[in-house]
Amino acid sequence: MKRFEEKPRAVAPEGPCRFQIASVELKTTQAGDRQYLRLSCVHLPTGIPFTENLSLGVKSEWKVTKFSDSVGLVFPTDGSEADVLGSLSDMPKRVGFAVLKHEMTNKGNPFADVLRFLTPEEAQAKHPELLGVALPDDAETEPIEYRPMRVKSVTKKAKVPAEELEQAVL
Repeated sequence: MKRFEEKPRAVAPEGPCRFQIASVELKTTQAGDRQYLRLSCVHLPTGIPFTENLSLGVKSEWKVTKFSDSVGLVFPTDGSEADVLGSLSDMPKRVGFAVLKHEMTNKGNPFADVLRFLTPEEAQAKHPELLGVALPDDAETEPIEYRPMRVKSVTKKAKVPAEELEQAVL
């Protein structure tokens, strides 16, 4: 006999949605070979929580870029492709757009997974009803620009034979 019955957890509905990030954690895979962001999100307007794991790596740059565009974390507009600095503290309370789909865990429990992130422009064009979704009072919607990394220039000291150095000085 079961001592406790598990209540089925509410699952955020499938389809296009607006979401708010509740918290962000930087995690490392069990193998220790990759890092990812665990985004704890809230489906708007239902308030049902869901989690998205956003892999950080060369193969997933496209998804990080789509996520950033969705929540208003903007890359520098100077046209450079320099690495940028982002802070986990920039992400909570930000609001974005996504399309959710339902998946099943190994134990057969359903959960909502992000099929793709949408930019505000894509959401307005394809799903204008999302713009009318009420936002929480603490919602962050103003864009924030990522900061470019500052790279110190490195000058190598050349080894010059003493004879050449004497000639250069004279």
